[in-house]
Order: sequence, then C-alpha cells, then structure tokens
Amino acid sequence: MDNPDKASVNFHTDHSRGSLAKVLTKVAEGGINLSKLQSSPIPGSEWEYSFHADMEFDNLEQFEAVIESIRPITAELKVYGIYKKGRTV
Repeated sequence: MDNPDKASVNFHTDHSRGSLAKVLTKVAEGGINLSKLQSSPIPGSEWEYSFHADMEFDNLEQFEAVIESIRPITAELKVYGIYKKGRTV
C-alpha cells in the first residue's frame, strides 16, 4: 500500500488506576492522533475494558514504534488494518 496513514487497533487494559492514561500518553508522545476511541466492557470480566482506536500517523515507522511502546502496557493488542484515510470533499 502506498503511504498508509491510518490504522484501526483494539487493545485491552486492566482496571488499575491510570491504565488507559498510560496508553494514551504513549500514543500522544509518539505524535499519533486518535480520530476515534471507543470503549466496551469485556463480557465475563470485572472492570476490564476493550478499546477500539483509529490512529492517524505521518508514516508507518511512526505507527509501528507507538504500537511497540504500548504493547507491554496492554493486556491484548490487535491491529485490524492499516490503510490510507479517506478524504472528504
């Protein structure tokens, strides 16, 4: 794909204080913009949440660096897709 600049990601955090803030701080420090962040409780768990995020970035290396920085502080991390963001007229 030519110059992807957006990705859809899902990650889980535990219920510890500041767990989501730690992830979001790493994303911001990496220069990535979140165009969407949606939370859902994980069925069968107590106070654990799944987060869907659409991330916009300048280049693939920037995105990959941020993913590697948040991997250790998330319970589960999946990249659903990397693509070129749509343009509106």
